[in-house]
Amino acid sequence: MQMRLGSGFARLGEHEGETERLEEAVDAYRAVLQKFTCDRVPGNWAHTQNNLRSALRKNAWRRESIGLLQKARSHKSSALEVFEAAEAYAEISRRSLMQTDAPPAPP
Repeated sequence: MQMRLGSGFARLGEHEGETERLEEAVDAYRAVLQKFTCDRVPGNWAHTQNNLRSALRKNAWRRESIGLLQKARSHKSSALEVFEAAEAYAEISRRSLMQTDAPPAPP
């Protein structure tokens, strides 16, 4: 449920051009990570890390925040480690995750 909530907030945040919905998406994804631990469900955990990275990245560019961009990079690294270890989705995920440094498309 929280994952869908986070995705919904992230989509709204993309279209609204404000940061409030992106911050709500970040909160929802962090709540998901309380349940999806890397030890229990590494794939779900990594996907949630990737979604969190995406919301942080978009918020970072909107706020012009180096700190948020650094947090996004940290989540990128965490997710990438799991994806690479699993080797499934690694190439697709790598391309997606490497977009962390590029500015998002305008709303």
